[in-house]
Amino acid sequence: MRIAHVCPFFKPTICGVGQVVYELAKRQVRAGHEVHVFCSDSDKNKRLKRKFIIVDGIFVHRCKYLFKVSDLTYIWPEIFLKILSENFDIIHTHSLNQPHVFLAGLAARLKKIPVIHTTHSPWIAAERNTIAKIMVWPVQNIFSRLALNWAKAIIVLSPWEIPFINNITKNKNIFPIPNGVSSEFFDENSGDEFRKKYGIKGKLVLFLARLNKIKGPHILMNAAKQILLKRTDAIFVFAGGDDGFKSELEKMAAGHPNIRILGRLSREDVINAYAAADIYVLPSKREGMPLTLFEAMAAGCPVIATPVNNVPYAMSEPENGFFVNYGDSDALKHRILQLLSDEKLRKRLGTANRKRASNYNWDDIASDVDVLYMRMSNKAPQK
Repeated sequence: MRIAHVCPFFKPTICGVGQVVYELAKRQVRAGHEVHVFCSDSDKNKRLKRKFIIVDGIFVHRCKYLFKVSDLTYIWPEIFLKILSENFDIIHTHSLNQPHVFLAGLAARLKKIPVIHTTHSPWIAAERNTIAKIMVWPVQNIFSRLALNWAKAIIVLSPWEIPFINNITKNKNIFPIPNGVSSEFFDENSGDEFRKKYGIKGKLVLFLARLNKIKGPHILMNAAKQILLKRTDAIFVFAGGDDGFKSELEKMAAGHPNIRILGRLSREDVINAYAAADIYVLPSKREGMPLTLFEAMAAGCPVIATPVNNVPYAMSEPENGFFVNYGDSDALKHRILQLLSDEKLRKRLGTANRKRASNYNWDDIASDVDVLYMRMSNKAPQK
């Protein structure tokens, strides 16, 4: 099959949706498909000069964006002409309520190409700039409604999304298919290399996600300062690509040697960081189905997270860790102290998390998506 993925960003840009597309696309290439990815030409900081590259056999086309609406939303109407000028067997769009979903869907409709859409969790107005807030209603109720109505099938990350989707479309071809985790995160790794590289001694509490306020690093920072008054053996590491919040975190961490702001890590360092961590914390205000959660679980980390969106479908309390409501730094402090003080509990949760993460195998997920492609493709055998 000739497959096109349409997503906001792709390698080298750090993006959870882009990583999902990469995991699917590289397996589709291995299966013998011809796979193209269309994305904006931004790395979130600057415009990327090379408009066409090949990554692991995937043909990557970067479309020029005209302007930026928010950190994750760019306008790149060139995608409409790109889809019109090509012939694909299936088009897979990603990220609900983004302009490229409607534009690619419209072009595909004109070409009579079946579209699969993955929502990656619904888009909300909270914590967005004024322009983005104004756009939410018309985008969701006009453009996204049309795009979902045109789609042959809709992939949601968990059943949590289904009522939301049912409110904006009559399309009932909805299939829950979760995100997954790469096998490299299961590799036995002591984490010593990461600890040695960054001079970390003691119990490591890890935050690894985009350094964006919506991810809640400032909430963990407040809890960390209180914990360090009692536990001088704890080290708090904040790592991830800067989404405009790194400098604020550095100010908050000033004068606290046991709080480290590392910024973006290499893939090798990410794997080693999870292996080194004693606790993983994700105190986000909203999430899709975070890859970081599965990665931490695969490495055997106990997890503390906010029970938002799809997260309760990815982990359970107390089997995999603990839930703490967004913004509750006192409750977060309590759970971190509880885990720091109980090695047996950490080990028990780590073992359970490795087992649970094994259920989210990318090979199996890619196979499920491929079956859906065949069912919805014009080339599928007719009954």
